[in-house]
Amino acid sequence: NCVRGKATDDLKFGLHQLQDLTHCNNDVCSVRVLCMYPRFEEQLKDYLTQREYQELIELVRQCQQHSTPAVDEMKETGLVHWTLSFFH
Repeated sequence: NCVRGKATDDLKFGLHQLQDLTHCNNDVCSVRVLCMYPRFEEQLKDYLTQREYQELIELVRQCQQHSTPAVDEMKETGLVHWTLSFFH
């Protein structure tokens, strides 16, 4: 996927820890678990370091520029589904 393909080792490690903490075996599952909380973005900050969180946000933006369908999805379904689209 776009995000993991461009992520630093630190962010990849943070995403792996996120999987462990959410008892998931992939990024999509982890994000879906966090989506159960009303403060999705704040929940990510609880699991990732500030540096990892900022990198993730920047990579999602970069990947967005290369994925018009993802932008359309964001408009239709909101931030959570848009974020999930980059982990498929």
